[in-house]
Amino acid sequence: MDLVRDLTAAHVLKGLGVVATLVAFKKTISFLTAKYSPPEKLHADNKPGPTDTVVLYQFPRPDNVAFPSLSPPCVKLEAYLRLCGVSYVNRFTIAGLGKSPMGTAPFISLNGVLHADSNLIIPLLEETGLSTGLSAHLTPVQQAQAHAIQCMVDDVIYHALVYERWQLDDNWASYKQMVFGKAPFFVKQLVAPMIRAKTVTALQAHKIGRHTYREVLEKHGRCIDALAVLLGDQEFFFGGERPSLVDVTVFAHLGCILALQIKTMGLAQQIRAKPNLVRLVERMAALTKLNA
Repeated sequence: MDLVRDLTAAHVLKGLGVVATLVAFKKTISFLTAKYSPPEKLHADNKPGPTDTVVLYQFPRPDNVAFPSLSPPCVKLEAYLRLCGVSYVNRFTIAGLGKSPMGTAPFISLNGVLHADSNLIIPLLEETGLSTGLSAHLTPVQQAQAHAIQCMVDDVIYHALVYERWQLDDNWASYKQMVFGKAPFFVKQLVAPMIRAKTVTALQAHKIGRHTYREVLEKHGRCIDALAVLLGDQEFFFGGERPSLVDVTVFAHLGCILALQIKTMGLAQQIRAKPNLVRLVERMAALTKLNA
């Protein structure tokens, strides 16, 4: 009889656990949909945008951060679209990221077709003639140098940024509050750590996650030193009166680092030690008017 009673109780508790999990899941979806989906229906929902208009899906504008996004690729792509005069509309979403071909932002819908990764989207727009690009004025040597700089920024500076936000224990509490602060309790306590664990695993696979923070700062610092020397006293990389894609890429990454207020800000300190890079970020922010 006791065994039957124990088994019955166990089944009841198990059933309650399943119900609680389903309720939590439903609340999570409701929260993400309500907070992060735009009032308009997603164009990727079998509703393509106007012909030759880019529908840009990206993370929501952050609260209490003086920058348009916490994501450098999102800033990079939107800044590029503005500077090139490409017709686009924004769709801020997290719930809609499942539609992304790569499962993350930014991604676009163009004439009913989805494309992901800013480094693939930009060449696509230029190949289709929707954009004339930003680097046509560069010589072949400068274009090769520009590619090398962008690879350095995308690899070292981007992953150093992710490391400082997600892997560094000193910063996790403040960054979690910034990203998940308005989320339900169970999202902050259950979902956020899961996302962090996945991100840290990716950093480990990249190998930068196996370094100490001091080593990450050394790698990042050398890149910042190189950028400062290359920029010199010019308004833009490679001189001239107009920016190239390199300027957009550097602006997006350094701007995201400078704007974020977290406990340990070693990356930002290295950037602030280079006044010419800070001025570049300010100059590009004024040109793109992304905060307007």
